Formats: sequence, structure tokens, C-alpha cells
Amino acid sequence: MKKTIALTLAIGMISATTVFAEYNPDKVVDPNAEFVTTSLTLGEPDLIVGGNAVEVKPMVLDNEVMVPLRALAEGLGYEVLWDGDTQMVTLVRGAHYITLFPDRDEYTFARMAPMPLGTAPKIIDDRTFVPAKFISDILQTEYNVDEGGNIVVAYESPLEAVSLKGTIKEVDEYFVLIDVDDNDMDTALIVTEETSIRHIRNKRMYYRDDLQPGMNVEVLHSPAMTFSIPPQTVAFEIVLVD
Repeated sequence: MKKTIALTLAIGMISATTVFAEYNPDKVVDPNAEFVTTSLTLGEPDLIVGGNAVEVKPMVLDNEVMVPLRALAEGLGYEVLWDGDTQMVTLVRGAHYITLFPDRDEYTFARMAPMPLGTAPKIIDDRTFVPAKFISDILQTEYNVDEGGNIVVAYESPLEAVSLKGTIKEVDEYFVLIDVDDNDMDTALIVTEETSIRHIRNKRMYYRDDLQPGMNVEVLHSPAMTFSIPPQTVAFEIVLVD
């Protein structure tokens, strides 16, 4: 509720100082045409990441606060990749990767199913903007709106790994499902090419295809987890302890 109120305040403050889109006095408007709200407003409040204000300011699109993706992501240590052929934007930081497409309300964290946020990314003046909720819901990073209407993103660098112990319950093409010790809920591990897999008693490196149900493992994984059942997270390291 507090974040909703704060974002409403930010919208009001951003909208208070408006820079209008190009005005054409010779343009003829059809009075019977359906009205669609697509106006943009740009204001004084900043996007602040890790204590530094980024160059590109937030803006409002159809009453939704939008933030500049590249400035946000790079400020949090992500590499931003653009595929001009597919129009796909990819964010990469360690074993974390996120994909999205302009004008499609689909945000993908690792290999989980795309998550809608209610607002699609938009390209404005050759820059990609995403809704502010992308920060918390996809990047899973805390933010708030200060008294000046600035969107302040807390950067904790780097994310500390979380450990678990358990037994491999199932392996499929998407996840490695772990029956976690001392926890009634399983955890679905996303194993990427950067996930280290080894045995506790030797230096041999293992691969995803070597993982089998019944193996006991110790895992270091990202603290960022989905809200699905079972929760999904990216595995940094899997140690076989059989």
C-alpha cells in the first residue's frame, strides 16, 4: 500500500512539470475519432540508483511511471544486450538473465514462464522504458519514492548466495527439483551454463545431464526467488555429496 501511494505521488509530481510532445498547428483532427490516451509527461524527479542520479529521467505513460531500462540495469551491474533482429532485450548479471520485448507485456526471469506487469516496455526516443514495478517484481530489488518524488533504488552489490541442502527429486528440461532438508516446500533450480557442478570429494566437473534423482546435494543459489509453487531460483553451484 505504501509503495502504491508513493508511486501515485510520483506520478503527480512528474506530471506537474510537463513537456508536451511536438505540436503541429496545421494538423486536422477527426472529431469522430476514438480518443486514446498516449501523451507522455516528463518531470524533474530523478531515478537514483546506488546513490547516483542517472542521466535519463523517469516519465509517465498513460498514468504509469516508466523508468529508463538501460540506465537502471547498468546501475545495478547488469549487462544490457539488444538483438535488433528479434527486438529482444536481455539483461545479464552473473547467472541471472532477464529478457523482454518492446510492446509486449511479457517479462522473463531465467527460464520461468513470462510474467505480465500490466504495462509493456516502450521505446521512446530510442530508449527502452519499463514500468517502475519492474524493479521489484522482476529485478527483485527494493526501491522507494522520496519526498522529492525521486525513485530511489537500493543497490546491494553483489547479491549474496543462499545455501540449501537436499535430495534431487526430479530433473526435466527446465528445472532440477530439490526436496529441501528441513523444509516442507521443494525448490526448483534453474541450472545455466554458468552453474558450477562438482563432487565434494574430487575436482572433476560435472554437467547438468549427470544430475539424477536421489542424489544428495548442497546448493548455492540466488536469493531472488519466484513466488510460484515450487519457488524457482538460479543455481550458482551444485555440490554432489553422495
